[in-house]
Amino acid sequence: MDNSDSLTCSQKHYLFAIYQLYKQKGTVKTTELAKSVGVSKSSATCMTTKLYERGYLQKAFYGSIELTQKGLVPARAIYNQVSVIYRFLTKQLGIDSHQAKADAVSFVVYGSEHTICSLMDLFLKINNEQ
Repeated sequence: MDNSDSLTCSQKHYLFAIYQLYKQKGTVKTTELAKSVGVSKSSATCMTTKLYERGYLQKAFYGSIELTQKGLVPARAIYNQVSVIYRFLTKQLGIDSHQAKADAVSFVVYGSEHTICSLMDLFLKINNEQ
């Protein structure tokens, strides 16, 4: 992704949450998304509108939210990164699952791309050696 199309930390967090909710439930509603991200329904509506305008998702008026192909690519990547970091935190460091999930999401959403890639390489190498 080039800089003109880079995602903010909040946008990454929302894409992750939408992807995760979709995997769990098959559909995503704004109310569920707001709860998952920890914001008001109006804040979630505002962000989903921004993501819609940038082509990352489709949404029906009072309907479900769906990722477009453009949104699916970064959402899946974020989800996979969170999954790898979560497994490392729980299995290698013994962090409890709730804390590990919160920390993994924070690392991926707020960390630099370079740092996340380096962590991913390290975690995958450690897992493959065992």
